[in-house]
Amino acid sequence: MFAIPIAFAYFLAVALGSAAHRRLGAPWGIVTFASMTVVVGWVQYAWTPGSRWCVLAHTQLENRPLAQFTTAAGLGGVSFLVALGSSILAAGWTRGLNTVRSDAIVFAVLLVSILGYGQWRLSQPAPGATVRIGSVVSPVTFREFRVARTDIDSLRRFDDEIFARSERAAGFGARVIVWNEMATVV
Repeated sequence: MFAIPIAFAYFLAVALGSAAHRRLGAPWGIVTFASMTVVVGWVQYAWTPGSRWCVLAHTQLENRPLAQFTTAAGLGGVSFLVALGSSILAAGWTRGLNTVRSDAIVFAVLLVSILGYGQWRLSQPAPGATVRIGSVVSPVTFREFRVARTDIDSLRRFDDEIFARSERAAGFGARVIVWNEMATVV
């Protein structure tokens, strides 16, 4: 059910960007859509229990150089950049590339600069000492959580296992141990 309000919010971003594109021209449509995606993400993580799920920046999690841009502009900056590129392509597709040529050039220079900065940042040695991190996966599955709705104590037999796994990770030198979401219920 969380997908319905998120889809509606992004529909509004597309609709407002499209309306600006039709009434004010391609440059306004481009910036309106990109801006509205940032607003949609901000409203979601600032005012709803949905946290940062479905924020457009998350489509770029594997793009490590671009992810460095979050240090300067946050998730909103990456969302804006992704939406800006998408809206320039859409405007170029519907109105012709000559209509958005200057926008595309500015975007390309901005993107190359941001990716260059990100690549440079990744090439620098990390400050401070290295800390080994252990990731522990809970033995609890969806089936056990369903049973736990009526009998929370049914999860207790799994607690010993997750703590044993954590001890093994510490034995391998982990100084920080991370459990998956919903590893157990306290």
